[in-house]
Amino acid sequence: MSLEKERFRQWLEDTRREEFEGRILTGGVVSLRDELLDGDISAVANALSRTMTLKVLSFQENQLGSDKTKLIADALQSNANSILQALDLSQNDIGNEGVMHLADAISHPNCCKLRTLNLCHNRIGRRGAMHLAQALRRSTSQLQVLHLGANRIRAKGAGYLARAISHSGCKLKDLKLYSNAIGSDGVKHLANALRYSGCKLQRIGFSDNNIGEDGIKHLANVLHHSNCKLKTLDLSYNDIGTDGVMHLAVGLRNPLCKLQTLYLNGCNISNADAEALADVLRYDNRTLKKIELDYNPEISLALFEKVVRLAQINAESVDCSAVELGRKKRAEFGPTVDEIYTFVRSNPYLLHVSD
Repeated sequence: MSLEKERFRQWLEDTRREEFEGRILTGGVVSLRDELLDGDISAVANALSRTMTLKVLSFQENQLGSDKTKLIADALQSNANSILQALDLSQNDIGNEGVMHLADAISHPNCCKLRTLNLCHNRIGRRGAMHLAQALRRSTSQLQVLHLGANRIRAKGAGYLARAISHSGCKLKDLKLYSNAIGSDGVKHLANALRYSGCKLQRIGFSDNNIGEDGIKHLANVLHHSNCKLKTLDLSYNDIGTDGVMHLAVGLRNPLCKLQTLYLNGCNISNADAEALADVLRYDNRTLKKIELDYNPEISLALFEKVVRLAQINAESVDCSAVELGRKKRAEFGPTVDEIYTFVRSNPYLLHVSD
């Protein structure tokens, strides 16, 4: 390569890095998705250590690995003026070692504004989950949203996270764990953590985790616990079957259940199972405001729409009394079996005819 071409190439690289630095130093929301080349990370880390305006930053799909992740973590810790609130490092192959560096950062006093961390698709195993759990327990960590989908934490990693979220120092409110093969054992760990008064978790995603009836039973039993604050639960793409639905129905029927959103897409739910959910929403539950049942081909369209509509009526009737809510559901779906029975028993003529 001629000297002139080399100078031109260097000029292009310097210009690109200056542009990255400028965006980080002056921007509030910056996405560097699939933009960085090997030599760019030093310039980006330097800007991260100095920025006073950046609130949201995405490094998605840059194949950073553990070494470059360390540079980012070190830069975050060195910036006493950082106001970064959300960091997306998904799809970067950072592994357990990279997570270890990030764990130090999220619990560092200089990162006290960080609320959201996305680590999906990063080959994180149980050791990485352990590092994150240790950081979450520290009082200096202010993290409220953690996305760990499509990693490899399994049941043991879920156990580490469970011990963290049960700790009063943990601020986490939203945890996404889809596709982590945690199984029923992992769900049991996390369900037990929801019983602790210090647990602040309100949203949890268990989609595609090989969760069976036993795991669903543990979850259902904790839904009505006085300390459970769960409002959103995603169980999609777990073959929970009839027994799992029956356990959920029991949990939803309890007046102490606070759940507002339930995702059951692709859960092998039958028409009879959906009818059981409809009964719960019709007669007992008034907190569930949204339910999704897509990709359950055995459910008839009419019943699918009935279940969804019953949840919508709950959402539309937040300020209504129980009597008024029952009246609204009766107006759309007719009287309940109990109401029909009471009416017949109170009318001697109808009772005589029925005999």
